[in-house]
Amino acid sequence: MSITPYAIRWYHEQQRRRAAASAPPRQPEPRKPRPAGLEAPPRPGHWLSGAVLLALAAVAVGLAVLIATGAFHSARGAEAPAPWATGQKRQRMQTLNPLADYAADEAVEYFDDRTCPPAYQHDGGFHAPRYNISADPSEPHGNANREFPWKTAGGLDRVPADQAAGFKFLRLPTDARGRRVPIVWWQTSRRYRWAFPIGTTVGEILTMRCADGHWRPFEGRLRHRGPAGWHVEILRQHPTAADLAAAIQALRPDWASDPELRAAIDRLAQPAGPPEDFRDRRHPRPALTVAAVRVDVLPKLPADLQAALLDPARFPYQHATGQDWKPGCAAPTATPASGPGIVPVNYRAHLLGSDDHACAKCHDTVGKSTDAFDQPRDWYGLVRGDDAIFSWHPARPASISTNGFIWPVRLYDLPGQVEHLDRTRHDLARYGKLVPQ
Repeated sequence: MSITPYAIRWYHEQQRRRAAASAPPRQPEPRKPRPAGLEAPPRPGHWLSGAVLLALAAVAVGLAVLIATGAFHSARGAEAPAPWATGQKRQRMQTLNPLADYAADEAVEYFDDRTCPPAYQHDGGFHAPRYNISADPSEPHGNANREFPWKTAGGLDRVPADQAAGFKFLRLPTDARGRRVPIVWWQTSRRYRWAFPIGTTVGEILTMRCADGHWRPFEGRLRHRGPAGWHVEILRQHPTAADLAAAIQALRPDWASDPELRAAIDRLAQPAGPPEDFRDRRHPRPALTVAAVRVDVLPKLPADLQAALLDPARFPYQHATGQDWKPGCAAPTATPASGPGIVPVNYRAHLLGSDDHACAKCHDTVGKSTDAFDQPRDWYGLVRGDDAIFSWHPARPASISTNGFIWPVRLYDLPGQVEHLDRTRHDLARYGKLVPQ
């Protein structure tokens, strides 16, 4: 017969109890008298202690509710009078804008991810993409807006944030009296919607950190709102490999005696690499599929040549819409071995194309549910943006939840800029078919 661990434990417990029962009772030690003048104050009654604890608990619950609903952020939202850059920030963007027609126009409004923080809609509220709303530990993001192709401006998804960035600008049309026609927003049963008036231009300037540490623009993108949708305009200083070769030869007339420059010119004259098919393999129903894309890596260039090639005063921006860098290749890329040249390392605009149809592949996913791309996955909400524009929304920063709770929604209502839709006052024909009649 074997004795189990439970029997041994029971035997020792019985021995301890018998010993405690047979021991004489312990006498309390006499309390030493307190020195004169140091008498303890009278203790409050138990009812008072309980009341204090209840009050503290109520305060804690109230604070938790305020934090969860974003009430503490209302002051921050009130301090943002508009979703546009102002002061020195606006001046810096205006100075960096290489497109002279827009840089000189004081009616152009500038914005970026600080003045108009990224936000997507879910369950009636606005949420910051950086917060993972999912409770599934295997879900990396909880929403679609931190993955390709929605994470960054097209082509920058693999470029480090400290090497490339961008800012946006917007120009609204004017009516017969010279007044600006505003962006309008309205609420449906499921979400908030907004639309840009016909004649709006939304622009984006991509900048990169150069070898000398300075930030310089390297590409401009414009989207013009028409009656049937958006027309895309791509602007680059060197739209084709032949243009870049001619620029290098103009800057370095003795290029033929320099082995590095001679190799660069020869490389630019060669065709792009073999065709490759690209597919968004992360999602069962891909957001972007591109067939027969050729990749062309820029040749290695001297560091002192980069700043000169990106100088807009010397090389103005040209229209590159629908134009290939080389046959079958929409744009060049750079690798760590080649180093940055006229585009940053790992730039992938060659996947996207440069015409209306190519850009629409991605921009048409604006406002779609994540379930449209991967239904079984535990992620939530919509692709950010509306009216085929990802980067702008009318929500005040204090409305954007950063903890998964739904914060009170407060949208901008600025006369002549952003207005709540009023069918008796706004001309619906100015907004195409997006606005419900």
